[in-house]
Amino acid sequence: MKLQLSIVAVIATLLLLAGTAAPQMERQFTVDIPFDFVAAGVHLSAGTYNIFHIVNSSTMLIWREDGKAGAQVPLKMVSQIAPGKATTKLVFNTYGDQQFLEQIWTGRDQQVHECYRCPAEEALANQVPKVTTLTATPKK
Repeated sequence: MKLQLSIVAVIATLLLLAGTAAPQMERQFTVDIPFDFVAAGVHLSAGTYNIFHIVNSSTMLIWREDGKAGAQVPLKMVSQIAPGKATTKLVFNTYGDQQFLEQIWTGRDQQVHECYRCPAEEALANQVPKVTTLTATPKK
């Protein structure tokens, strides 16, 4: 039943993004995330995730490799990574025992993408976060 709901959620997300045409998605990288976290207000469990860029959009899709969960993450590009310093990674803010996806660094296009804060993170924003960085493994 949960697998069917996940499949329905993926199809619904793709239809919302597509309008009448299927969106083009480009896989950026894969990363192992060893803790539960929140991305775009969606609670996701620890696991291996594929990160996809939705072409002609400021949105990325973070999807668990086993297909059981994911989130559509709206982003804003905040800076360019200096040539020679390009890296691919995820940056999380930690408040107590809760982790929130803060940034997605894409070494391929040398950009730093910042996630918009969800209401749960906004409620914790007066606390000083601990920053956690995970280096991603690009898939070939």
